[in-house]
Amino acid sequence: MFFALLNEAWISIGTSRLRTFLAVLGVVIGVGSVVLMVAVGAGTKHAVERAIAALGSNLLIITPSNATTKGAHGSALPELDLKDASHIAGLPSVEAAAPATYPRSFQIAAGKFSWSAQISGTTPDYFAIRNWTFDEGQPFTGDDVRQGMRVAVIGATVAAKLFSGDDPLGRMVQINGTPYQIVGVLEPKGQGLDGRDQDDAVFVPIITAKTHLWGHNSVSSIVELIYVKAVSSEAMGSATDEMRALLRDRYRLREASADGFTIHNVTSITQAASETAQALSLLLGAIASISLLVGSIGITNIMLVTVTERTREIGIRKAIGATERHILLQFLLEAVMISCVGSIAGLIVGFAGGMAAEAWFFVPAEFSPWFVVLALCVAAGVGVVSGIYPAYKAAKMQPIDALRTVGA
Repeated sequence: MFFALLNEAWISIGTSRLRTFLAVLGVVIGVGSVVLMVAVGAGTKHAVERAIAALGSNLLIITPSNATTKGAHGSALPELDLKDASHIAGLPSVEAAAPATYPRSFQIAAGKFSWSAQISGTTPDYFAIRNWTFDEGQPFTGDDVRQGMRVAVIGATVAAKLFSGDDPLGRMVQINGTPYQIVGVLEPKGQGLDGRDQDDAVFVPIITAKTHLWGHNSVSSIVELIYVKAVSSEAMGSATDEMRALLRDRYRLREASADGFTIHNVTSITQAASETAQALSLLLGAIASISLLVGSIGITNIMLVTVTERTREIGIRKAIGATERHILLQFLLEAVMISCVGSIAGLIVGFAGGMAAEAWFFVPAEFSPWFVVLALCVAAGVGVVSGIYPAYKAAKMQPIDALRTVGA
């Protein structure tokens, strides 16, 4: 009986192809929009999460403030220096601290290849703080930093541009015409939150950078920022307080004086970015769901018209013994079939749209097998909700009234 009704429903929706197509189109647009928006939202959220993980866990960054701050004796607050980083590393709530410089662009050459890369000066702890892992080699050592050795750690992009697939470990590169030996090659990290390629980077000992690359006027002990890793996420607040107290004491700042430095809680900033991406994903999904609602209303209208056109058929069926249950089931099946066809087509459209967005517009999109289950559940739900009233109306028709209406 069920398969007979299913066959009749299929034949019925095929008799008015244009009307059925318009009803299906509404569901296609609705389901396709929801699938695409959810996929883009999930991809964006995961991209932000990967960028957060790449930044480093429990990360704090200290930078000097732009405004000049006066110390206890009225002198200007000195810039941060290497000793500050050393003292901070010894605080109870701090796991590690690494002084660093802002990256500067230099032309790097290796044989017949050359590449313009961003070079930063730092210390070995920087790589652990920033969650950098090594594909080959290892970080330069503390002795390399103290002695100003010309050694370098390079990112995956620099390795690919300069060595074109060859092993770069132990090879020499020319920076400002001076040879530097490669002691480590970093594993790829991809783009950061700002969209820049994190792998297009070179790291050298901080004293080497300041004395040999930045110029003779650069003071070797002064640093531009300090990366700090707290012992845990719960200790971020304690680490911030301890560092503030330490630096204020070291520079003998008056109680009423401003800090003269800024401590950035990168973890809280990136968590806010992740939450924003998740909220955006939900908002996009909610907006796309409106299209699905419009599609379901379209199915309801089509089914109401169908019931009106088939009043004679309904009267004859009931006159020869069809029950209300049979009539109800037949019209519900028609609505569900329209919705299923539209949902499957919408699923394909959503997948295609996500792949196009990723390939052409570089918008991350992530699909899940659950999308198929979701589409089928949506199809059944929309079909039942859209068809329940027209089917109920058809089932409640009295045979004599239906035949009299047609014959009038």
